[in-house]
Amino acid sequence: MITSLTISHRFAAAHRLPHLARSQCANLHGHNWDVKVTIAGRVGESALLVDFDQVKNPLREWVDTNLDHRTLLGADDELRPVLAAYRQPLFIFGPGGDWERLRWPTVEAVTLLIAEQVARLLAPTLDPVGAYVQQVTVEETPGSSATWQAGLPGAGATRDG
Repeated sequence: MITSLTISHRFAAAHRLPHLARSQCANLHGHNWDVKVTIAGRVGESALLVDFDQVKNPLREWVDTNLDHRTLLGADDELRPVLAAYRQPLFIFGPGGDWERLRWPTVEAVTLLIAEQVARLLAPTLDPVGAYVQQVTVEETPGSSATWQAGLPGAGATRDG
């Protein structure tokens, strides 16, 4: 029987999207970001897919270390050197940054970033039991979220993606 389990985590971070000049999101602002990670696979003889702690602890440690209470900026953001000069904790998207795949910290980019990190971190736990990261949803405000799903063309967050 295929089943899934979902874990949730919340973190606080600021970001801005200056490339959207006519949007309120061009201004520096913060969110309480809600993350939901769904793991799927076959339930074994233990009646367990995986132990919740084996999933939630690596997720929470990575998010809390890299994203929580940080400012998420694009590598080309003019605020980057200013905030760095004041030793503000930053996570940089784009060339030369902490994550180079996408240039700006949109909710879509944050979702893909977390999906890639979770797939990498959980592979040693999930691969031996045939489980996988099925879906990652990140909500930046109530009613505004992005979802990554395994198996979609270009999904890119799994070893097969």
